[in-house]
Amino acid sequence: GITLTSLMDTDNDGDADDTERPIAYRVFDSDGDGRRELRRWDSSNAATWDLVFDGIEDIGFAYAFDNDNDLDLDRKDVAAGPGPVMWAINTNNVVGLDTNTDCTPDGDINALDDTNNDRAINGVDGGLGAEIPLEDIRAVRIWLLARSRIAYTNFTDNSIYTLGHKVLNMTDAANANRNNFRHKLLVSAVAMNNHERKP
Repeated sequence: GITLTSLMDTDNDGDADDTERPIAYRVFDSDGDGRRELRRWDSSNAATWDLVFDGIEDIGFAYAFDNDNDLDLDRKDVAAGPGPVMWAINTNNVVGLDTNTDCTPDGDINALDDTNNDRAINGVDGGLGAEIPLEDIRAVRIWLLARSRIAYTNFTDNSIYTLGHKVLNMTDAANANRNNFRHKLLVSAVAMNNHERKP
């Protein structure tokens, strides 16, 4: 499965830290019916993964940041001036963001950003230089790929979906067991309002 862990501000002091209750979201097929679900885990009820959404094919994340402490999200420079917001991910297993996902940059995160066509946007496609500390993250962009409950005999999904750094091409042989389902890609961005500013 795919798991995202975060913290809650349970005492309403405007800050979430290690002393507070962790929350995790995970995509996995918990009941073996062939359909994955998005489930939420709360340490106050550690025995249960609560169902949020059934029929989630995949999930992806990217993060916007303020690395120069100017109270504005960092942007990629282009010839005409400041470019689109930089949405970054971690691909090198070191704590921090190391890869920009909009590698073209055209203001959109899509399969064109996978410049070597290896079905992943990674350090080969677009690095950031120095690692961006996690405390500089100011927003998270979330992709959810939902799937129909049933397969359609006379339908083939030939789409290419980009979810964060993952490029999911339904025409690949590895996806043959799921390209008769209909899919809907949902994308949203969430601002991080409970962070502490750096001094």
